[in-house]
Order: sequence, then C-alpha cells, then structure tokens
Amino acid sequence: DDTMQIGSSSSLDVLCERLLRSAAARKVLICTLDGCVVAHAGDRNVFAGVTSTEFTELAAEMLIETQQASHLAVPVEDRFARVGRMHVCAAPLGHQALLLVLYDERSDANLVRIRVRRARPQMLRVLSSGEHSPSVC
Repeated sequence: DDTMQIGSSSSLDVLCERLLRSAAARKVLICTLDGCVVAHAGDRNVFAGVTSTEFTELAAEMLIETQQASHLAVPVEDRFARVGRMHVCAAPLGHQALLLVLYDERSDANLVRIRVRRARPQMLRVLSSGEHSPSVC
C-alpha cells in the first residue's frame, strides 16, 4: 500500500524508512538546500573513508545545482553515481530539498529509480506543508 497518512512530525522519516525498504537501499537522507538533514533512515555505518568524501562532494554539487536552478525555475535531473563501493541516487525534491538514496550491488538501479519517483510526490507534500521536524545541521 503506497498511500500514507500525512500529518505527524515524523512523516518524512516514515517516508524515508518506506523508501529504504522498498528500494532495498542502505541509507536514505533528505537534506535542505543549506545542507541540513531533515529526515533519514538506514545504516549509520555506511559512510567511511572515500565513500564519505565522494558522497559529500556529490551532495554538495547537487545542492548547489538545485539552488541555482530554483532562481531560474529550471528542474534539475536526478543523478545516479558511484561513490566508493556504493551507488547513490541524488534526486531534487522540487527546489526545497535533496533526496539521497545510497544502495549497493544487491539493489537494482531501476527499482531505486521507480521507488524514488513514487516517493517524491509524498515527500514534496510533507515538505510543502511544513509538517516535518526541524533541521539538524
């Protein structure tokens, strides 16, 4: 069942957890354009060494692109990349935030793409409503 009741302050964490399970991912994060994490789910020990550095660089690049595109009202495309031994899908949530999904070779990139596409409208609704927890920077 892909329908979700929106309204609790933990709605974004619930959506992250659902996306994590349905995409067989290792970590899901939602970051505001200033880099603050507003929701997450998954492994805490995913980031190590090169993966951490490469992931941070990719996230920063996507956040900057999303910020710049918001001034022009131009959509930013989802990006799929490899960081260390992991794969990452970086998907803008409108011009408000960035959805980051980390997964390994056990996950299918097409499945991740489909699950992100399905989760995005629900996440955008929660972000737009302001019914999410305060940012953690």
